[in-house]
Amino acid sequence: MRLFHSFRSAGETKTNLLLGALLLAPVLAAIAVYIVQRQPVVGTDSLEYLRWDPIRTSVYPLFLKVVRGPFILPVQLLMFALSVSWLVQYVYRLYGNILLVALLCAAILGNAYVWKLQVSVGSEAVTTPLLVIFLGLLAGYLVKRRASTALVASVIAGVLAAARPSNFSLL
Repeated sequence: MRLFHSFRSAGETKTNLLLGALLLAPVLAAIAVYIVQRQPVVGTDSLEYLRWDPIRTSVYPLFLKVVRGPFILPVQLLMFALSVSWLVQYVYRLYGNILLVALLCAAILGNAYVWKLQVSVGSEAVTTPLLVIFLGLLAGYLVKRRASTALVASVIAGVLAAARPSNFSLL
């Protein structure tokens, strides 16, 4: 039992505060997007997903059956925000570079097109968070070479390919 707790250096405290802010930033950004855009954007392809049209893969229509009505947009935004937060903490654990994760977080959150995908009724709203996780797992495998990381990345690649045929090359 210690009588005195070890003190953190000022640099370590600043890094931890910045990392905490970076982990919280995607959730705050998702809340801001939800405040501005309360309803999902329904495009021409959206109706095919909503009808579970046979021309479309079934991953996103299944998601729409599970997450219904007013919950679609908040759940899509939350999935994306949590995937970016996970990526930030995972890449920081891998590389220990706060500048790298700050730039990574800013690049993803600052991309208006990504947010446009997240507010739409389309399979991109599910595949984008999965692609973010896949990217992190790919970096993790390249650094640590663990078979378990490759296995999880492979399963996610399979779900991505099932969600959008254009993701088949990830397998």
